[in-house]
Amino acid sequence: MARTFTYLAISNLIVFIGVAALGLVKLDETPDRHVLLAVFALMVSALVQVVTFTYFTVTGKMMFQAMHHASIGRARLDEVKSLKRSMTHCVAGIFASGVLATATGAMQWRDGPNMYLHLMAAMLLLVCHVFLLMREYHLVVSNAQVFDELMSEYASKKKAHS
Repeated sequence: MARTFTYLAISNLIVFIGVAALGLVKLDETPDRHVLLAVFALMVSALVQVVTFTYFTVTGKMMFQAMHHASIGRARLDEVKSLKRSMTHCVAGIFASGVLATATGAMQWRDGPNMYLHLMAAMLLLVCHVFLLMREYHLVVSNAQVFDELMSEYASKKKAHS
């Protein structure tokens, strides 16, 4: 999952950089292209978050079932829940920065003088995405390590009982 997440996150950042480039270029047709690419970038961002959150949910359920069926201690359950909670905070930060940039962009669309406010919100969006996607990557790697350890323990206990 770490590799898949990395590819998705980098793709997302590239699209956001394209949105920024189109927003900074002063051509007659760029506002429409900027808005369309921004909507696409937000959809890609949402896809990355949904895929990652689904990964945490599914692996968490699998680990819980393995703990239950193999009578493995629940010490790791708190760690898994903590990782998912941290992931949820990252998702909230990414979506909040997207909403702010979108709202200021909509204000700019109707009322031109708010361009600087939108520019600041867009820079905040990029910074939040870089920082939070790096944080999510570390959470994905940590979750994968816990998952691998727990599934190895589950397999060895299952093999011992067979």
